Amino acid sequence: MEQTSLLIVGLGRGAAWGREIRKDPELRVAGLVDVDPGRLEAIGSELGVPEARRFRDYPTALREAEADVVVLAVPTPLHQEMILEGLRSNHHVICEKPLAMSLAEARELREAVKRFDHRFMVGEQYRFADGVENLKIAIGKELIGQLVYLSHEFFRGARVGMGRVGQPDHWHRTYREPSLHDMSVHHFDMWYYITGQRPVEIAVKPFDPAWNQSGRRFGYSVHATLENGAHVDYITARALARPETTWYGELWIVGDKGALYWDGDSLGVTRSEVVPTESYAQKLASEKLEFVSRGITNTNLPLRPLIHSLLTAIRESRPHPCDIDDNWVSFATAMAAVESAQTGHPAKVAVE
Repeated sequence: MEQTSLLIVGLGRGAAWGREIRKDPELRVAGLVDVDPGRLEAIGSELGVPEARRFRDYPTALREAEADVVVLAVPTPLHQEMILEGLRSNHHVICEKPLAMSLAEARELREAVKRFDHRFMVGEQYRFADGVENLKIAIGKELIGQLVYLSHEFFRGARVGMGRVGQPDHWHRTYREPSLHDMSVHHFDMWYYITGQRPVEIAVKPFDPAWNQSGRRFGYSVHATLENGAHVDYITARALARPETTWYGELWIVGDKGALYWDGDSLGVTRSEVVPTESYAQKLASEKLEFVSRGITNTNLPLRPLIHSLLTAIRESRPHPCDIDDNWVSFATAMAAVESAQTGHPAKVAVE
């Protein structure tokens, strides 16, 4: 069996990619890159990567690792330079979200990647989870009729402090609204992928208790409008003493003929509809839907399907999901959300 070899760059997050790649007989870790020698040694040993294929230097790794695909799990300010360096060296490149630090940088990158024959993909792996796929299929089958609204909740973390990410000199401080820019972009991508509808406008209201001294907003209340007129109500905040959601969040999608619910953890989703009664009391009938059942739940498991979707598209000479034009919608939504959070006014989502 011919294997596809991948060079993983940045082992803070890249270690998760390596662990998933190791499970797949069609994939192979060609090499690892990290500036931290201790982390490079620890993850290299865990993944069984020989010392000769552990690199401190990215250009050297590109020359010597003999990889087909580069996986970039590096700080966002490094994305543009390292994506283009990978493409110039005749590698396909997968880069973790978010795409860039700004719309201007994303525009430059969008134009630049078109000059290369090799593929570029943004790692929006959430859309490859079974539950997300099942929601998309149910919408495509028009099982709930015309979309009316989405309700999406995301609560994580009892502690407000952010550990090393909260340190004054950490690069994460270069985000203006890190929770929206770096995390919620996954959820914006879910809305777009599941419904097939672009967000066109977004209004964000940050909320923050006076005692929060972490330097990171406590939470956001978000209202968005999709291009078909459907409304999105999204809240994200620290969980504190309430139960956490999964990283996907908890999602309701309501149409004029029924509703879909996903708890962010199950393989399948639930469809409900109103049963006619003679009283004003609402009565619902529900059914479980499981069109796709691959066992792909937590947010690391979709990494392999994401990789294979790229490889299949390359073999079949067709467009691949999460390319830079596809990802523009989700990234531009995140940038509009950042703008709204900072200005206090609704923001239009850039269309290009």
